Amino acid sequence: MSGRLDINQLIADAILKHGEDNIVLLDVRTEDEYIEGHIPKSIHIALKDLDAIMTEVPDTSANLLVYCRSGVRSGNAVSALKLMGYVNAVNVGGIIDWQGDIESE
Repeated sequence: MSGRLDINQLIADAILKHGEDNIVLLDVRTEDEYIEGHIPKSIHIALKDLDAIMTEVPDTSANLLVYCRSGVRSGNAVSALKLMGYVNAVNVGGIIDWQGDIESE
């Protein structure tokens, strides 16, 4: 097994544990990347604009599942979110490993 996060399993586990309506999928890629394709029901806040999370998701106890392309930016985002007080932010990895549906705009 590689050291890579399994976005599919992490999201499935979170849905089982918390329910689909009690998680927030957060895509921290660029706007162009998000428009090109994202996981359904995810919200977009680019890593550079992460402060906007306080408006979009004011509940600092929300179950945030954070992803990017490969897992690097989402890891950075989770570190920043925890500094902002978001206690349940989790890096689930990259969309390149996602095996489910993809939406584009």
